[in-house]
Amino acid sequence: MGKNWNKAHLGPKVGMAGVFVMICVVIAADGLKLAPRPFFTALKEWQDLIGGALSILAAVFAGNLVLSQLQQADLFEDERTRRAAVAARAVMPLSLSALAAHAHDVGETVLGLIGPTPRPKRPKGGVPAFPAPPAGVIADLQAFILAGPPEIGDEIAKAISDLQVLHAQASGVWTKLEEPGRITGVTRLDLEELVARAAAIYARVATLFPYARREAEDFRPVAEEDVLSALKLIYAFPDVYPNIAKRAVGLTVDR
Repeated sequence: MGKNWNKAHLGPKVGMAGVFVMICVVIAADGLKLAPRPFFTALKEWQDLIGGALSILAAVFAGNLVLSQLQQADLFEDERTRRAAVAARAVMPLSLSALAAHAHDVGETVLGLIGPTPRPKRPKGGVPAFPAPPAGVIADLQAFILAGPPEIGDEIAKAISDLQVLHAQASGVWTKLEEPGRITGVTRLDLEELVARAAAIYARVATLFPYARREAEDFRPVAEEDVLSALKLIYAFPDVYPNIAKRAVGLTVDR
């Protein structure tokens, strides 16, 4: 960086020296006319020219100095951004793993309430608590959205958006489930929607693991087989829950 700064200032310095030498030559030539005059007499006659030339050179030098400072600031900012991206990617596997584990817990919890009837099952031990989102994961992923490649950041943003929608819907469902006498206000479709969204998050996160682990420098869009695989991992087997599978695919593929 110091070498770049010196190179940026070399041009104005050489230019200033060259102009100064030219002025001295002009003054010396003036002093060598048929009627020679002392050097300082000629210098006095050419003082306006010298002053104007020096003013111009000073302005060029000052402008170059400001430009160099701006270039230095850009270099520092580029390096800071690069290091932020490296740091965010370093913790990305842990964040994605926590998000995938959360999606799995959500799917398993909600599936336990889905029975053979249109209404939820009544667990003997009461309605289980809805899994809380992993602490700190959102902040880590947001840091990568700001510093990482836009394409990867967009996919992470979709996963975060899906997570927020999932918890917003689950809040309303669980409020009814936990209030005595209101469990009849929750339908099988409500629960299937939650499982589908959990599977969609799992599938989207799974496609980002190769990039996060530095096994690849890009990612591939979520495909139907990714969603079906995610459903199996959270025990929502597509052949047993075809409605959930159809909804989960619709939430992710080509979105």
